[in-house]
Amino acid sequence: MKTGAYPHLMLLILLMGILTASAAGQASSSDAPSAPPLPLHLQVPPRDASHEVTMRWILCPGNYWELQDPLLEGYLATLPADQFPPAFEALCRLQMRQKSLQRTLLIEAWAKKDPQAAWLLIKDWFAQAVDSDHFKDDWSQKILPPANRTSLRAGSIVHDERDFEAFRKGLFQSGATTELKNTLQKEYAQAYAKAFHLDSPPDYSALTTPAPSSATTEPTPPPPEIDYPFVRQVLEAPATSFPALLDGAVTRRNEAAVICGLRRWVMVQPGAISEIIKWAEAQPQPNHLDKVVNTWAAIAPKGAYTWLVSLPGEKRPDHVSEFLPYANIEQREAILRWLITRPEHKPGDYDEALPSFLERWIVLEPKVAFEFALQHGGRSGFSEAARDAFYRVATLAEFRQPIIEAIEAFPTLVDDQMDYMNMEEWGDINFAEAARHGVHWLIKEAATNPDAQFPIDHVVKVWTGKENPVDGSMDDRTYGCLRLWAVVDPEGMKAWIKTVTHPEFRTALEWLHAHAEGGFEAGS
Repeated sequence: MKTGAYPHLMLLILLMGILTASAAGQASSSDAPSAPPLPLHLQVPPRDASHEVTMRWILCPGNYWELQDPLLEGYLATLPADQFPPAFEALCRLQMRQKSLQRTLLIEAWAKKDPQAAWLLIKDWFAQAVDSDHFKDDWSQKILPPANRTSLRAGSIVHDERDFEAFRKGLFQSGATTELKNTLQKEYAQAYAKAFHLDSPPDYSALTTPAPSSATTEPTPPPPEIDYPFVRQVLEAPATSFPALLDGAVTRRNEAAVICGLRRWVMVQPGAISEIIKWAEAQPQPNHLDKVVNTWAAIAPKGAYTWLVSLPGEKRPDHVSEFLPYANIEQREAILRWLITRPEHKPGDYDEALPSFLERWIVLEPKVAFEFALQHGGRSGFSEAARDAFYRVATLAEFRQPIIEAIEAFPTLVDDQMDYMNMEEWGDINFAEAARHGVHWLIKEAATNPDAQFPIDHVVKVWTGKENPVDGSMDDRTYGCLRLWAVVDPEGMKAWIKTVTHPEFRTALEWLHAHAEGGFEAGS
């Protein structure tokens, strides 16, 4: 936004237009007569829910990374061995990730519980194995094709070193006999060496016996507890169980139980909100109060808003983003007005208090929130908001797609230094999808920006082997995803290249497609 005599007035006028556009269907200044459905992270599934329903709750954006992994690890630890195959299929449907994330947690847990059954599935994956580092920096780095491209294209998963390492770790922790461990470990090492073209199998013999402890070594504190049955107990506890049950969760160092317990306490005893806030504020972790605010706002937004605006100005930014998903138009407008009229806010500069505010808004209304980020923060503001939102919601496919569509609507406005970081995560989720986005970005940037960082002639030289891409940028991230796509699914990429309308880019892509394995010096 341009600064002028009335910068705040100009921005507020802009805000009115943006917020009005998103107002349809929302409540007025009073809460809606019928309460909206609870957000997914507060819709706790019953104990007998399917794997897909339970894991959808565990991995939803509202649970954040800090809660997703311990909840999933704890849940998997409760499964009998015969439930791991359907749980694995459910997780793959939910995430739609080609490369590993929480999938490695499931593989490790399965191998720990039933290594033989896990090995029967995993040993076939070696024929589909690819190098996990798909962001190749130059043409001299070779990408070896998987042994079985057909089966790889038939599924949505790409198996790399992380999947296989998860199996080996689980095998080592399992209760299997030493003989079985040694047998499976030998088979694993041979298959690994063949899949990743090693001269000899890895030597894991040193890992079969725990290292001796040293008397001089300081004792290591026990890891945080991961006890899913206790979390379930907390999630179903009556009001009379609090705060004693939460105190117990703190003593047990079960952070998942603490967070879930705070949510439960607010929901079953909203009249005790003052006591709940006091308890959360007394804890060393500052995010505990955020969980209280988020849950309170979901069930009683009026009361939560009154409390929020009563806070001293310097404390409001800590909790504004947690309230946002449940704000009506007037409340959201007032919050935005307050954010941009704070003394520390500099009109025309990107405000560091906004990213956490925007990332929650983007989950709800991606296009509207991105418009605000762009108008207020320019390229860097938009890009930082895009990065934060993308990383937050990438876990579940259903939340990711609207974010991607909104990002695609602003391809020439994304700052390279921000967007290439998105590409790292995107390339793990779906490298073909990321490659198409990168090409679209580079074409638009070169066509519309006279000072483009990557002009057409540079991109063409990179894609035809005459130059290497610029490291740490959209240039090399796109290049890496393109090469891996061509190696893994050459027919799919070939069909897509025909749809590229830019003639120079299309010709260059055809050359890259034919030479994607690399292994030569650029310009040679």
